[in-house]
Amino acid sequence: MSPRPRGKTAAKLSLAFVPSPAEYVTSVVVDGEAVLHDAETGSLHRLNRTATVTWQCLDGDGSVREIAADIAETFALDRTQTEEQLLDVIRRLGAQGLLAGVRREGGPPPATVAVEAEADPAFLPEPPNP
Repeated sequence: MSPRPRGKTAAKLSLAFVPSPAEYVTSVVVDGEAVLHDAETGSLHRLNRTATVTWQCLDGDGSVREIAADIAETFALDRTQTEEQLLDVIRRLGAQGLLAGVRREGGPPPATVAVEAEADPAFLPEPPNP
């Protein structure tokens, strides 16, 4: 049985959206990159370091606009550009069915999916490796 559609489509997400992981998604960070397990489909999603930083900010308390402002301030980035690029990552995560209140798009996902934020350092430089 396939998961039934629920929530809004990823394309309709805006800067006012308050993202949080879907209840059936668990994550672990290994060497600075998150691996997400979608228990509803059984698929795994690998996030690069930049997308992992984004994922770790999705606590259901702050809007995309607020998260972007925090990232822009922390890393001294252009706020408008950070908002645009963060919203793109949020929409991609939502389209994969990984966010609460966002409808999964397309057919069943492959067993493993890579979600990568743009490598553009204007968005978010690679976090320091401790």
